[in-house]
Amino acid sequence: AGRAGGGGDAGGGGGGGGEPTLFETFEAEALRDELLDDLHELDGFLSQRAEAPSSEGLPPALQLDGAEIEARRDCVRRARAELEGEHTRHLLLLGEPKYLERQEASLRQQLDSARKMGALAGSLATRQAELRLELSEARPRYAAAVAKVKKLQADFEATLSELHFGGKRVNL
Repeated sequence: AGRAGGGGDAGGGGGGGGEPTLFETFEAEALRDELLDDLHELDGFLSQRAEAPSSEGLPPALQLDGAEIEARRDCVRRARAELEGEHTRHLLLLGEPKYLERQEASLRQQLDSARKMGALAGSLATRQAELRLELSEARPRYAAAVAKVKKLQADFEATLSELHFGGKRVNL
């Protein structure tokens, strides 16, 4: 899987040769799929080596014990999980023009909503101030009305007491 490294070029530009750069590998779906297939095949190979650890006939540099094989399988599995993971898919979407257009539209809509909410908050603050002023003006009238009602009630109770109950106190 030497093509994924792009000859040590981790950036994404410059490699004028035949092998794709790391950026190109992840950006091109066919290359990404090929890399994932290679990792899957390598995992299968390492699984076979783990089950049948016969190293006869192999040079000493290729003879691995079970722990080394499992460590390499684990690395391959982690690499596959990263490449197939949600975060990687999201990063790949960032380069898609349609995704960027949708994000831009969404952000513009949120900005418009925020502006509308700001305008509404301003008008609500104005209305709240108007209502406070109206309430402060209404308090004296309310207090006067309550006092008048209490006076009328007292007068009515006194009149009722005199006319119908011979001066006995009446409570309503």
